[in-house]
Amino acid sequence: MQNFVKNEGTLAFKIDGEKGPWIILSHALSANLAMWDAQIAILAKDYRVLRFDTRGHGASDASLTPYSMQDLAGDVVDLMDHVGIERATLAGLSLGGAIMLAVALDHPDRAEALVIADATSAYPASTHPMWQERAEHVRADGMAGILEGTLGRWFTPEFREAHPEEVDRVRQMILGTKPEGFIGAVGAIMGFDVEDRLAEIGRPALIIVGEQDHALPLIHSQKLQAGIPGATLSVIPAAAHVCNIEQPAIFNALLVNFLKANAGATATSEAL
Repeated sequence: MQNFVKNEGTLAFKIDGEKGPWIILSHALSANLAMWDAQIAILAKDYRVLRFDTRGHGASDASLTPYSMQDLAGDVVDLMDHVGIERATLAGLSLGGAIMLAVALDHPDRAEALVIADATSAYPASTHPMWQERAEHVRADGMAGILEGTLGRWFTPEFREAHPEEVDRVRQMILGTKPEGFIGAVGAIMGFDVEDRLAEIGRPALIIVGEQDHALPLIHSQKLQAGIPGATLSVIPAAAHVCNIEQPAIFNALLVNFLKANAGATATSEAL
């Protein structure tokens, strides 16, 4: 684990792999960079992988002032500058997907391609009372106040029964999230809406969603596919919100096939 010190606090990050193009992984709300453990072995064979803890998550400091999704995108770009990454494939799940959409829109020259999983392009005002309620539970009871509800949305009942050790690993991630980190991210979520800007994204994009994702159902991924020119959509069966954990073999195959298919695609298109 390494640390990058910013004015807003320290960001923890980890690098795997010694050669090949860069891919950056951004985790879900209430998780941390270990959420991507099942992807690292296969990615690190041919790619350099940068993953990090979002503000207030894992080993990263929480910000004491409000921030936006654009600020979280700025963290990614600052981290890229710190490591010396000019351009990378940007991959994110849920909150991480929103962060990577913001990077691609606000810093398009830094995106080689996009992989957006179980995410959305907007959190409309109708969802804000729900987010405010969750934030109040965390203020009152810490992360334990939303623990079981989160696990229920993230995994299918079948997975929870068959893989209690993996569910417990994620449980510890959630409990290890700083309450200020959750509350700050909720503020960023409620201010996020890029639905009308998706057509600006001029990079190859893969959209992935768990078939049983009830947190951000299929319609959100369909809107992403429809809005991003040339985007493809893959639905993973027998998976809920964190499909990369619930069905890692399928997720990894989709990810690696996309990376191979789009190797050098940006350089080629810009040369035309």
